[in-house]
Amino acid sequence: MAEFIYEPLPDLEAYLARIGYTGSRELSRENLNELVYCHQCSVPFENLSCCDYGEPVVMDIPSLYDKVVTRHRGGYCFELNGIFAALLRAFGFDAYSVMCRLARSDEIRPVMHRGVVIRLDGKHYFCDVGYGGAMAPFAIELSPKRQTFHGETYWIDEAPDGWYRVSRRRGAGNAIGEDNTAEPEDVVVVFFCLAAFMDADFAPLSYQCSSIPTSGFVTNRWANLRTPDGYLSLRNSDFTEVHNGVKTITEQVDVPAILKSRFGLER
Repeated sequence: MAEFIYEPLPDLEAYLARIGYTGSRELSRENLNELVYCHQCSVPFENLSCCDYGEPVVMDIPSLYDKVVTRHRGGYCFELNGIFAALLRAFGFDAYSVMCRLARSDEIRPVMHRGVVIRLDGKHYFCDVGYGGAMAPFAIELSPKRQTFHGETYWIDEAPDGWYRVSRRRGAGNAIGEDNTAEPEDVVVVFFCLAAFMDADFAPLSYQCSSIPTSGFVTNRWANLRTPDGYLSLRNSDFTEVHNGVKTITEQVDVPAILKSRFGLER
């Protein structure tokens, strides 16, 4: 496997403060899990740059750091998982970026997603802080055994042609915002490969998402944020909040006000 030289993170301490991480600096799975969870609860998935603001999505680490840490913005997978991998490396973890295929609605999609793999104590872990939907609030060990953290269950098994499959238990309250009365089922979320990729490898994919006029990221507004007891979601002008298992949907909200008050987002 190639060992790439990645751009360094400008300031680790400021980034940890941004996500509210106050734990120890031990390189343990427990701390890795906490970093993932803190990030998901602090930095929103959002596509405002390409949908609302008409500004370019810049992929180098200093620019991503300025956006996420200095300006308290969010981003989508190519941005958030890129800067999160840089955070993990600055923390001391052996972390790198991987190519992924989304598998929503039982349909395998083209390679248009970015994830993070960590090598720790002889094992591999996969994590994702830029999925824009239900994703593990922890680093998933590359193992078919079912792993549960914060009440959510995920696991990883081998798929054909060198890919790995991330699955979760959906329904019956097994993930944030889901119907507690629904029959539980196993669902494939994403496929990833273990090969390491450079930051620049994701630039063409990000450009396609953010700049092609027919892209869903250009034509639809999304913002999502995990909370300790549920989640917040904005789709165009419809706002969804899940609080302690109760889902409330409000249509046609004041978008700038909601982005500022609930997601902490301002241009």
